[in-house]
Amino acid sequence: MCIVVYLSTDHELVESDDAFLKVERIATDHDDLPTPPLRFKQVYYVGSHLGCGCGFLFYDASLEELTLTPELVEFALDSLEPDERKQSEKSNQELFKLIDLCLSKSDEAELWVTWSGGGSLKPQIDVQLDISNIEPRHFFLTEGHRYHLLKR
Repeated sequence: MCIVVYLSTDHELVESDDAFLKVERIATDHDDLPTPPLRFKQVYYVGSHLGCGCGFLFYDASLEELTLTPELVEFALDSLEPDERKQSEKSNQELFKLIDLCLSKSDEAELWVTWSGGGSLKPQIDVQLDISNIEPRHFFLTEGHRYHLLKR
């Protein structure tokens, strides 16, 4: 099973299948989407260099913990093989750029992180996240989280 990442926004994005980021529009009634559904009509599957969400950086800690405890970031990154680390960092950078682009066109967006086949699940945690306060290298995803994204 793979981690899957969905981005929901109120405007259309350009679909792509680049080396480090895949963006593909999906139907709003797709099986893996949560209950209650995402708030915006445009929903995109977002994949890393592996084609799925498994290649993004994950860590079972809050962004606040990662920001306040820089050694957790280093610990998480050091747990990866050097080549895997470079590729995951690049995929994360591209995801962060995509989110930043979305938030330059609208006030907010949503990101849903789950297991493939985990649809109709309720998010374990809803997180409101102002990305203007986040260092991109501290941007780690956590499975089961729905991120309400904004930029002030």
